[in-house]
Amino acid sequence: MASATEMAARLTPTKEKAGRAAATDGVLRLLNQTHWTEGWLHVLTGRRPRPVAEQDLRDIALILADYLQRWADDAVAQVAQNRATGYGPPRTPLTKALTAAVLDFARTVLGPNCRAYQELRLPVGPDGKVRYGRADVVICTPLLPDLVIELDSRPNPASAQKLAFARNAGAFPLWVRFGEGGIDKIDGVMVLALAGLERLDITDRARQVFDPPRSCRPSARASSGSNAARRTTRSHICSSSSTTNGP
Repeated sequence: MASATEMAARLTPTKEKAGRAAATDGVLRLLNQTHWTEGWLHVLTGRRPRPVAEQDLRDIALILADYLQRWADDAVAQVAQNRATGYGPPRTPLTKALTAAVLDFARTVLGPNCRAYQELRLPVGPDGKVRYGRADVVICTPLLPDLVIELDSRPNPASAQKLAFARNAGAFPLWVRFGEGGIDKIDGVMVLALAGLERLDITDRARQVFDPPRSCRPSARASSGSNAARRTTRSHICSSSSTTNGP
């Protein structure tokens, strides 16, 4: 008999169940697994792709890029200071620390009414897979489309597929890159390539260690949409019309 986890990996919800989930917290629960509701509604209703406006996508990408670039600059400086004073490297993986920064962004910049989730499943799987894919972070906001965010240190075709699906479902599809390798352009998907993290030496990158203390995270001040969205940042924002390489 299949386990509950295996069953949940293949279950299809009803349109009514997805609609009820959308009216509450934006999370669809199937047995012991959680799914992105708007993604399921896109599939179950058969609605046409509805990507967000390009300028709106660029604005929210610039706000997130500004926040994460300040986090990266502060964190790299802290790691360098730790080395200079003889402290060993921390043990938190870089991707985990960066994910925590994205969750901080949801709380401190987008506001307390936003809900951020990790590893919500999407009704799309990598090529050749029967199980649903999972988004690194989904941020549900009361007045904006959801943000679907992938974080990668190298090119990942599965992330490209998930973000293209999120774009068609009406979300802000945001791809945070902090490593090496090029990626092909994806219409309607914004790539945020963080600068500076390559300054970690090869030992740190091999161990995937990066754990700046909370005092070195960006300040919790909220950014206004019109000003912060157009602030010049050291991170590279790639529109859908070009190919981006990691830093």
